[in-house]
Amino acid sequence: MATRRRAVAPTPVMATVDQVPRSAWLALYLTSVGQAVVILQSSVVNIAFPSIEASFPGTPRTTLAWVITGYAIGSAALLLLAGRLADIYGRRLVFFVGVGIFSVASLGAGLAPSPGWLIAFRVVQSFGGALMVPTSLSLVLPLFPVSRRSAVVGVWAAVAAIAGAAGPPLGAGIIELANWRWIFVVNVPIGMAIVILGRRILVENRGERADVKIDLIAVPLGTLAIGLVTLGMLQGNRWGWLDVNTVGCFVVSAVLLVVVVYRSAHHPEPLLDLALFRHRRFSVASAVLLVFNMSVSGFWFAAPLYFQNVWGWSPLQAGLAVTPSPIAIFVFSRFAGKSADGGKLALGIVGGMVATSTAMGALLLLLDTEPNYWVGYFPWAVLYGIGLAYSWSMLTSASLVGVAEERYGAANGTGLTARTIGGALGVALVIAVVGPSVEATNEVFQRVWLALGLVFVVAGVAFWLLYPRRPITD
Repeated sequence: MATRRRAVAPTPVMATVDQVPRSAWLALYLTSVGQAVVILQSSVVNIAFPSIEASFPGTPRTTLAWVITGYAIGSAALLLLAGRLADIYGRRLVFFVGVGIFSVASLGAGLAPSPGWLIAFRVVQSFGGALMVPTSLSLVLPLFPVSRRSAVVGVWAAVAAIAGAAGPPLGAGIIELANWRWIFVVNVPIGMAIVILGRRILVENRGERADVKIDLIAVPLGTLAIGLVTLGMLQGNRWGWLDVNTVGCFVVSAVLLVVVVYRSAHHPEPLLDLALFRHRRFSVASAVLLVFNMSVSGFWFAAPLYFQNVWGWSPLQAGLAVTPSPIAIFVFSRFAGKSADGGKLALGIVGGMVATSTAMGALLLLLDTEPNYWVGYFPWAVLYGIGLAYSWSMLTSASLVGVAEERYGAANGTGLTARTIGGALGVALVIAVVGPSVEATNEVFQRVWLALGLVFVVAGVAFWLLYPRRPITD
């Protein structure tokens, strides 16, 4: 009974600087596993994409791409709302609801009889994931002293990075042993285990009063805006980039985003908390995170596609080929956390982006039609992983610097929304460059590596020039 009382306590006991309770670390590990499963589902489909194409012959690639982009858009649509709901009604409660929705939708995706049903269940699955991810951090962060929170964020973000990168090899193993449908079904027992353990470990906490009325109209408007810009990027090659349909998607998307911002500025309880953007650190880090994640997600989608379409490798070979990056992320993420706590955020983030852009340049110059994995890919994949270990996790820390504790849910949800939107746009960017056909040449992918590398450069320069590096005085 003592454990049950602790699990439903209205607010957690703040840890002292000198001592962090074991229960806090257990909570961090459990919620990190939860968000890792969600992140895995955004990357594991990358390696399964050719197999899904083969299961639904005759379906255009631009249509099947919504299996990936629909998941990202659905996540982005609810991440802001999830952060606010968690702050108001309880982060533990929202986290558990998300686990339930995610698990049920995963089963539906695994049994989907057609592309339409698969896309639909992926969108519902993304709704559950959107409830899980922002609460997975805001639920445990108050359990740690301020001096340890950058390290906590580093662990949380590193798990996300590892999960995103490890998706292809894990998915390849599942496809080799069974088929692509099991990459979804396997989430069901994992979700059950998280709920069972979480009832004993996780402590309820919230940040806002429960009588607020959130602007729910902004949710469908924002979702439609993100969907339209993604649709324009996916169909640009087929329709023509100056076609009225393509241009219309971008124009209407821009108008809808303006409406969302206007409502957020005038609604008493806006979905998008514009007050957060008065903090220059938060606004710069969030914007850079969006741009940066375009290249991150674009690369995780493009690399397995390259190995299978250009080099003719099997899903298992392609999945194993990308493992150097997640291993490098795992090894170096601990150093990134220490650097963040040591006040070296800007240097670590920009240094990481220099590494990732250099890796893209090397792939552009060295990869060829004939497989040359150990020279053309392996060392640069390691460098890419090192760059991600620093820049990805430390960007999350940079966005939360100076944010009040009671706004963690909203701030983290906003940052994750930026990252997720960037992910959807990154996949759409690769599809736009590669084109709708199944075949893709080395020359086509050279343009992909060039585009992704340039995006990394833009993100790094923008962060270095715009992010304040002076100590916080307020």
